[in-house]
Amino acid sequence: MSSFFVIFLILELLKEKGDLFSLNLPLYIEERKNLYGPHGDFINRLSNFETAGTISSENVIFFVLQNGEIYQYYASKFKKIINLENRVICPPKLYNDVLYIGTASGELVAISTKSYEILWKQKLFNKPIISPPAIAEGFIILKSYNDDLLMIDSRNGETKKVIKSEESPGYKVITFSPPIYDEDERIIFYGTQTGYLNAVDLDFKILWKIKLKEGYTSFTGTPIIGDEIVAIPLGGKYIVGVNKKTGEKLWEEEMKNIGVIGNYNGEIFVVSQDGVFTSIDINNGKKIKEKKIGIKGANEISLSRDGKIIVGTSTGNLYILNRDFKILQGIKLEGGISSPISIYPRGVGVLTDTGNAYVFVSKDYDR
Repeated sequence: MSSFFVIFLILELLKEKGDLFSLNLPLYIEERKNLYGPHGDFINRLSNFETAGTISSENVIFFVLQNGEIYQYYASKFKKIINLENRVICPPKLYNDVLYIGTASGELVAISTKSYEILWKQKLFNKPIISPPAIAEGFIILKSYNDDLLMIDSRNGETKKVIKSEESPGYKVITFSPPIYDEDERIIFYGTQTGYLNAVDLDFKILWKIKLKEGYTSFTGTPIIGDEIVAIPLGGKYIVGVNKKTGEKLWEEEMKNIGVIGNYNGEIFVVSQDGVFTSIDINNGKKIKEKKIGIKGANEISLSRDGKIIVGTSTGNLYILNRDFKILQGIKLEGGISSPISIYPRGVGVLTDTGNAYVFVSKDYDR
């Protein structure tokens, strides 16, 4: 992974709003398969694998491994659809039946989910793509390792526009904030490694940029979009709310050991590394409720359409809670959870860091 270490805190908010589904409990295991094969555990220890992730669409889940292999789960069966023969260290993006995947060699690859063929691939950088793309009105919005922002034609991979970063972070440890597109305001938001939150329109004009807090440079998650506010976690210790149109900083909430954050209907859910669950009103930053549950090592969070909170931990525990932080179901997996959890109409798909792919289905579906 070159000379630097990448910190993953990718949220399920990377999905488009329309990709979210309701979740009916309890969940039952339908399938478990080690996609690394019989030597998966050994390979994991040897190479320190972290899985790239899963993404779902209707009744299909795609499992993307860090070794470049991609599997499809459909009709209760796993099928290997392609091997990129290149490492992948960031979660994929799915748009219009095409998977967009950044590789460790700096290529962006487009793969048809219908024919399983590579539609195009473009060499963009000389270092790994670590930030998952956003989609804005048919264009791919991608951030480079040094905070350049690219607008790419989704049809052919041609770079249309670039905003060059004015500052060089010069860090060996990289935390990052993937871009996210606000469809209502038609604005792209992204954080930089120098501690700025930027807002850009579709002409790639910078609308505003703000240094959120002196002495803090590392963003630890994707911007969260509300009706009037964009919020972002900062340094694992703060969440800051900014006016979407003006860039004015409106509120700041100090937290402890932020692990993961999610969003549901204007309510931000924060899970700390030591198991404290907090909900915050995105409009004013005020705490709505807080409860210590003792779920430690939270790495991933997803929220279903009906507001259930799914949390995955580094120790391989999957918890489903309601918005009052009551645990509705707990499931123990083999291997830690370090990549996005996919919710699809039948249930949930999870990939662990030992290459074990799990599919759980709800009680309303035949097993």
